[in-house]
Amino acid sequence: MDDKPGQVLAFLQLVAETLVRDATHPVAVEGAHQLSSALAAQPTVLPHDASSIGALNSLDTLPHHPLTDAVRALSPTLPWVPSHRVDDDGAHVGLVLLDQVVDLSPVIAGLTILDANSVYPEHDHPPAEVYLILGGEAEWRYGGADTFVTHGTGDIVQNNPNDRHEIRTGSQPTVAVWTLWPA
Repeated sequence: MDDKPGQVLAFLQLVAETLVRDATHPVAVEGAHQLSSALAAQPTVLPHDASSIGALNSLDTLPHHPLTDAVRALSPTLPWVPSHRVDDDGAHVGLVLLDQVVDLSPVIAGLTILDANSVYPEHDHPPAEVYLILGGEAEWRYGGADTFVTHGTGDIVQNNPNDRHEIRTGSQPTVAVWTLWPA
């Protein structure tokens, strides 16, 4: 029996529990609360078809960790797409728009995967945002800072509204879940 709905909700619950337990920055704490509240409303899993992109091959290179293993198990059931911010057809950078898999309104959530030696370009957006790194290691410029800081599996990164931010990987890939919410 295919339990795709249960699997994706269990994954999101793991993410929410990890954020609630580990978030310390006020923006990250708010993001944890927003995701937890959306999940407490018993959201509907939306119809979707699984798809794959080249960047997913890098998941197999990541060391075992409960967060990494959870996304690795779920990834074949998700609709992966190339990032609109990178012109590589998903070969090295890709996304899943989780709010198109589960109705988390008003929360917007997704997964981002970057292969080794890749960049998720500088950008900003009006909603605040929290990332939970599910696997790998990367340099993150976040919170409006001008410098990059290395973060890895289990770390939390946050952005205030309109903070410029960017991700760049080195010798290993990274995968992270992100959540945005209205002010």
